[in-house]
Amino acid sequence: MIDTPAVNGHIRQQFEELPRLILEASPDPIVIYDMQGRVQYVNPAFVETFGWAEEELLGKPIDFVPENQKEATRQGIEQLFRTGKTTGAESQRLTKDGRVLDVQMSAAVYLDSEGKPAGTIVMTRDITERKRADAELARSRELLQLVMDTIPQSIFWKDRQSVFLGYNRQLARDLNLPSREWLIGKTDYDLSSAEQAELYQSIDRRVMETDTPELDFEEPQTRPDGSISWLRTSKLPLHDPDGSVVGVLVMYEDITQRKLAEQERERMIKELQIANAKVLEASRLKSEFLATMSHELRTPLNAVIGFAGIMLEGMAGQIDDSARHMIKNIYDSSHNLLNLINDALDLSKIEAGRMELVIAPLSLYDLIRQWQSQMAVIAEKKGLPFEVELDPSVPEMLLGDKDRIRQIVANLLSNAFKFTSSGQVRLEVKWENEALVIRVCDTGIGIPPHALGYIFDEFRQVDSSSQRVYGGTGLGLAIVRRLCLMMGGSVQVSSKLGEGSVFTVNLPLQRAA
Repeated sequence: MIDTPAVNGHIRQQFEELPRLILEASPDPIVIYDMQGRVQYVNPAFVETFGWAEEELLGKPIDFVPENQKEATRQGIEQLFRTGKTTGAESQRLTKDGRVLDVQMSAAVYLDSEGKPAGTIVMTRDITERKRADAELARSRELLQLVMDTIPQSIFWKDRQSVFLGYNRQLARDLNLPSREWLIGKTDYDLSSAEQAELYQSIDRRVMETDTPELDFEEPQTRPDGSISWLRTSKLPLHDPDGSVVGVLVMYEDITQRKLAEQERERMIKELQIANAKVLEASRLKSEFLATMSHELRTPLNAVIGFAGIMLEGMAGQIDDSARHMIKNIYDSSHNLLNLINDALDLSKIEAGRMELVIAPLSLYDLIRQWQSQMAVIAEKKGLPFEVELDPSVPEMLLGDKDRIRQIVANLLSNAFKFTSSGQVRLEVKWENEALVIRVCDTGIGIPPHALGYIFDEFRQVDSSSQRVYGGTGLGLAIVRRLCLMMGGSVQVSSKLGEGSVFTVNLPLQRAA
């Protein structure tokens, strides 16, 4: 014990049985008071912690209790003298420089040689940092809980025995829990059937044992009414600071409505597929019927055209002008009807899959001469120049279906002349990127922007009035597109209303040897 003046003399005698080393080596501050509250002894830890020198304290009633703690301290002293000791009471004390320390105090009454109370021994432990750490931990937990509660998914976490340690507000809503703490300490067996609980915990164990997350897997859940709900779940291992797995974090979202929607969508898709198959079959049968009927119609129609031609040539005898005029109308009308039937026959063959390409060597130069010859009469009749430009890079011989290429260009040229009253019609033939490119340009009425989206549809022209003024069934461009697609190519159109149109055909043909 510290060798002090006479003030400490009687204390030294009364406590000579106390090992000096224990008091002075204690890491916790220790102070001894007499019955009048005067300091009789302080150890080095007290001096270091509270900042007063020993000579400032000995023999004096030092007051280092904050104002807000005085009443509690008074009651504590009364209890101390009633019971003889107190242990572990938490309070606050002031240092010399005015700092407030959180402390944990233990005190005992010591007796004199006659067995009467002579004073008190108080041991004080500074727990300021621990209290601060506890407060910080509490704030962190509150923040964590706040974050968890803002997440729309249900979240909970368990220890290694799959005991619930915590959960967020969404889970409490999903499970309709009576309180925010009700689930803590419970297991899946308190919520689900034994079979369901074992399934959940088997996945928990697998995640913890392998230390590997299982993300976004779907699992069924049997509701109390026997219905099935679906959860999209993720489970992640929880680690302590040294990296050891101490539990599992679980996030899940109820996707029952989505699953029901998917099942309904799959059912509707199947129904649509069945309905589409029926439509396709009906369309195929229709196309076969049209192909057959068109073929049957062409036979008698060819006979009508043939006999009308014979009569016009005078091979059946002389006819007067009135009869000749009527026969000429029969002949022209039959030709127009034959063209319409041919278009319907071609389209129906394509739709029915009965049209086949005949691939053979062909000469573009021969085809161009044929187009020039066919269009010369129409160009002359309408008084329109017809220009043809053949790029020298076009191979002399190509492999392709000559008749279908002729049909494509003939249809486009016929349309160009039909819808052009002034200006010119131009045909360009080029070879670009190993493909035959054919452009038919006119200065006709053009196509309004809204019609560009359906100009290649069957039986469609710009409007009904154009069909009445210009004639036709609206099958020509549809046949052009179908034939281009059959040859692995394409057809595109650009147009300005009142200025004309440009149709571009791209056919990936091979060069012929």
